Amino acid sequence: MDEAAVDFRLRGNDEYLSFFEVADEDEGRRVAAAFRVIRDGRPDSIDFIIFARQSLLDAGIEVEHKPDDCLPEFLSSRHVGTRGLHHEPKREFIIQLLLDDSKIVIRLKPKEIEQLARRLLDEIPSLRDHLGEHWRAIISSE
Repeated sequence: MDEAAVDFRLRGNDEYLSFFEVADEDEGRRVAAAFRVIRDGRPDSIDFIIFARQSLLDAGIEVEHKPDDCLPEFLSSRHVGTRGLHHEPKREFIIQLLLDDSKIVIRLKPKEIEQLARRLLDEIPSLRDHLGEHWRAIISSE
């Protein structure tokens, strides 16, 4: 519970919470894989949760599209962030979200991330320019 709450807190100099808006679980997996492989950290699993945008609105948290020039277009076009006075949800929201049967929690392991990334690179070759060093070595090795 407390681990999940960390993802709903502003960090450092962040002005808003960031999310990626996806249409479904498949797109969520593709976005999560792309997000993982553009990072310089060592290849590792990634955990993410898919939930209705309305959940945030019901908690009084507004979101808007916030394209991010630091991200590849595939991610930037799906990037949303909180706005207004209220950026961080209360603990009750997080508990409710985690108990909500409509949310989807997914863990992608490195091998699945690699497979998804390879497919994405076939579709979006420019994504290769954004690969983190460790992922670049893995994807280039085969």
